[in-house]
Amino acid sequence: GHSIHYLIKRDETKAAHPEYYAVYDGVRATTFGGGDGAPCLSSTGLFDDCVAFAKEIFNNYKENAVSIWPPDGYYDVCECQLCNGKGTYERGEAGQISDYVFDFVDRVAQELYQTHPSKIVLTGSYGGFKLPPLDIDKMCTNVAVVIVRHPDIFMDAAFDQFNRDLAEDWLDKLPSKKVYFWDKYMHADADG
Repeated sequence: GHSIHYLIKRDETKAAHPEYYAVYDGVRATTFGGGDGAPCLSSTGLFDDCVAFAKEIFNNYKENAVSIWPPDGYYDVCECQLCNGKGTYERGEAGQISDYVFDFVDRVAQELYQTHPSKIVLTGSYGGFKLPPLDIDKMCTNVAVVIVRHPDIFMDAAFDQFNRDLAEDWLDKLPSKKVYFWDKYMHADADG
């Protein structure tokens, strides 16, 4: 899931690398999302650490895939100068930060493809970045996408069709043709 939070949630990282954190209303968001922080996806240091993290997962744990995915509740582009203008708020809530997030994911994936071409970079189609990016014609060949659905809330024909269309849109962007669904049942009734 939200793997980037592992890189930014530690107090030591917050103290040593404030540039890893998004700026909202002039303040670095080190306590966003229950204390983990919100990432600045234009931070070169965070990018380098994300690539290094993924390589550790591949090399030391022998995993075939790594998750590159922002923290939960991440809906706004950082307001620093490097991030200025990277939001696509005109796309609505489901796409308002898609280009921003997937530019970061694609750059990480391209870097990893050079050293680990058979490994997968898994990312989410979720929240403010549910829609595929407009600015990227094709994602790197090692990217796979997980479309997160909440069927316990939205189970109807329109919801089903939206997700079918979304999967088709993602398939057009992914040379890997790897699209998965994650049905996230968050609101199950204990009595039901």
